[in-house]
Amino acid sequence: MNLPELALDLAEYAQGVEEYTADSYDSTTKTFTINDLSGQAGVFSGGGTLWYTDANEEIGMREITQAAGTSIVIAEALPVDYTAGSVLISPSQPFKMRDFVSAINVVLSLYPIIDTDTTLDYDQEKREYTLPYGVTNDIRRVEIYRDELVGEGHYEVYPYWSLANGKLFLYGNRYRYTDDNPIRITYVRNHGRVSYTDDVDSAVRMDYVRYSAYLNLYRSQIQKRHKDNPISVDMFNEAKKYEADFTARHIPQCDLIRKDICYPYIS
Repeated sequence: MNLPELALDLAEYAQGVEEYTADSYDSTTKTFTINDLSGQAGVFSGGGTLWYTDANEEIGMREITQAAGTSIVIAEALPVDYTAGSVLISPSQPFKMRDFVSAINVVLSLYPIIDTDTTLDYDQEKREYTLPYGVTNDIRRVEIYRDELVGEGHYEVYPYWSLANGKLFLYGNRYRYTDDNPIRITYVRNHGRVSYTDDVDSAVRMDYVRYSAYLNLYRSQIQKRHKDNPISVDMFNEAKKYEADFTARHIPQCDLIRKDICYPYIS
């Protein structure tokens, strides 16, 4: 899943998309010729969105700068191995491509996901470890790699830990594990914003992004237009109902692992 896929899902829900067969594509002028598009001039110009499928069967998207007659001009050239085929397009009103991107990234910037870090190594004589860069204080599990006498080793859950002032403290039997074996920390972090070419973590719920981004779209509409615009207000209220439903079901928190019971040292 990537940003263009999320934007397509949002556009289909928020304002609809149309499918056409591109008869040709000129990489020099960045122009599509779509014979069936005749009569649609002006609808897609100035920020509409075009989705295409690349040679790797991945969805990409481009902003439409001009559309007249049977021609559509995009802002950025497509990959050199692109072959003209089916495309999806969405008009520039009420939402431009940049609106979809912004609304989605607002959601992703704060979307909580589970991540792991294995940059710390265990030391039998060490109790205090500074958390690696990027690891938050919302730690859910601590594991230490344990060697086997026969066969491969494995990570073993370590329950004797605590957190304080950005440091991880380990207690318990110091000789149970071998020096220099990795410590695996499982923690929660925010997903963060993405660009057109970035993959979105598979843990992200597309339906949650759709409805939350939809809310962001109409919140922006109300700010730009008169606040008593009945259509924008109705759409905004509808989006708030979806958001309330997801909040009641604790999405996306329901996809996070629960914090392990740990037994910090008590002096």
